[in-house]
Amino acid sequence: MTEQRPKTIDEFREIFEAMQPRLLRTARRVLRDDADAEDIVQEVALTALSAPDLFAEVENVAGWLVTAVFRRSIDLWRKLARRRAADRQGVEQAVPDDAEARRDEAEMLAAVGEAIRALPAELRRAFEENAIRGKTFRQLAEETGIPAGTLMARKKRALAQIRQSLRERGLLD
Repeated sequence: MTEQRPKTIDEFREIFEAMQPRLLRTARRVLRDDADAEDIVQEVALTALSAPDLFAEVENVAGWLVTAVFRRSIDLWRKLARRRAADRQGVEQAVPDDAEARRDEAEMLAAVGEAIRALPAELRRAFEENAIRGKTFRQLAEETGIPAGTLMARKKRALAQIRQSLRERGLLD
């Protein structure tokens, strides 16, 4: 996979196709539903393809794709959770306004950012370099001299700590 900015739709398609399994896994982890996950991934692809200038400022397309899928998955998960809660209470669910959705997203992003910053340095670096910057564990192992398996384990522990932090805040079930 390339770390360069795509110059054509075909280059973007190439990056997207290589990333699609990872994007689907990301959405499935949040939504726990294959159909919703596939819809989110396709929605992100359409958004990117409908805005050709989008990647002019994006350094890491793979990281942008993962972040966009994660954020949209969280948004849909929250919407579905609100709807389920309203159904349980027998109250008709009101459609949230844009301001509420922005507040929810800002709250989630702030909580994720705090959880990442609270990680021990070794876990934070493995997580940020792989999940955010899109580096492979092989690349990280070559850069740091730390075995790829160790880096994978660190990322897994980082994810577990981030999830726990979000659960403690009531942002994840």
